[in-house]
This record gives sequence, structure tokens and C-alpha cells, in this order.
Amino acid sequence: MDNPRSRFFDHETKTGTIALQGLDLSGTNMKGKDLTRASLVNCILCNANLHGTILIKANLTNSDLTGAILQDAILDEACLKNSRLRDAYLWKASMQECNLQNANLENAFLEGANLQNSDVKGGILRKAKLSRANFRGAILQGANMDGCDLTECGMQMVVLKDATLKKADLKHVDFREARLMDADFYQADLEGVSFKNAHMERVNLAGARIKDTDFSGANLKEAIMPDGMEFDPKNPGRGLMSQDF
Repeated sequence: MDNPRSRFFDHETKTGTIALQGLDLSGTNMKGKDLTRASLVNCILCNANLHGTILIKANLTNSDLTGAILQDAILDEACLKNSRLRDAYLWKASMQECNLQNANLENAFLEGANLQNSDVKGGILRKAKLSRANFRGAILQGANMDGCDLTECGMQMVVLKDATLKKADLKHVDFREARLMDADFYQADLEGVSFKNAHMERVNLAGARIKDTDFSGANLKEAIMPDGMEFDPKNPGRGLMSQDF
């Protein structure tokens, strides 16, 4: 019987792109392959080796990449909408302008990954390892980032409206000019964070740890401060004292 795992490069369209919709490619070794513009819609790629694989503009909609190795992979402008990337290893992966709407990245490892200008609206990133990742200009509206490690991330100009970052480690994250309206930072660690000129209307900072946190120029209208009280524009310093606990 024909084995699609060993013959996946035979599935080419007239344009030379690879089309493998709906195949089970679990555990397949595609390390370093050029899969630019490949169609992998609905494919099962659990535990596949995609280390350094080029997936520029590839279509991985509804794909299952649970536990896949994507270290140093290039996924710029790829579509991973509704994909499953739980426990995937994406260390230093390039995912610029990637469509990750409603993708599940729970417990994924994305340290040093570049997601600049990507669309992660509605994404699930609970407990993901994201330290030093670049999210500059990304859309994370409604994303679940509870318990994430986001230390030293670049989050300038991101959209995190309605996102939840409860108990997330955000030490030294740069949120300058970010749009954070209605986001939930309950009990998050905000040591060394820059919220300079950020839109923080109605955010929840209750129980958050603030130390050397920069709120200069931030709009905190109707925000809930770390002490559980609503921001008072007549006394803007109240509730913004550094805390050690």
C-alpha cells in the first residue's frame, strides 16, 4: 500500500506546490525541507520533525501539530487558523504576519520566536513559554495567556483587548503604545514592565505585582488597580506604589 509519509513530495500541484490535505503525517521527518506555499489543511502532524523547515505562506488550517518540533522553522505569512500546537517546540521560529486565529498553543515552547504583526486573535496560549519572543504589532485580542512566561517579550503596539493574562510572568515586558483595553492582569507579575503611553482603559490589575513599573502616559480610565480599587484620576499615584511580595 502506498505510504504518504514516504512519498509526500510526490503530491505536487501543477504549480509545483505540495498539496497534502487531510493526511496523517504523524512523526514524519521533514527537517529542513522547503514547503513554501504547501497545502497541509486538516493534516495530522503530531510529533513531526519540522526543525528548520520552510513553511512560508503554507496553509496549515485546522492542522494538528501537537508535540511537533518546529525549532528555527520559517512560517512567515503561513495560515495556522484553528490549528493545534499544544506542547509544540517552536524555539526561535519565525512566524511574522502569521494567521494563528483561534490556534491552541497551550504549553507550547516559543522562547525567542518572532511573531511580529501576527494575528493570534482568540488564541489559547495558557502556560506557554514565550520569554524574549517578539510580538511587536501582533493582534492578541481575546487571547488566553493565563500563566504564561512572557519575560522580556517585545509587546510594543500589540492589541490585547479582552485578553486574559492572569498570573502571567510579565517581568520586563515592553507594552509601549499597546492597546490593552479590558485585559485581565489579575495577580500577574509586572516587575519592570513598561506601559508607557498604553491604552489601559478598564484593565484589571487586581493583585498584580508592580515594582519599577512604568505607567507614564498610560490611559487608566476605569482600571482596577492592584489594591482592588478603581483608578482615581484625582489621585493617580494611589495604588501604583511598588510592591514586594
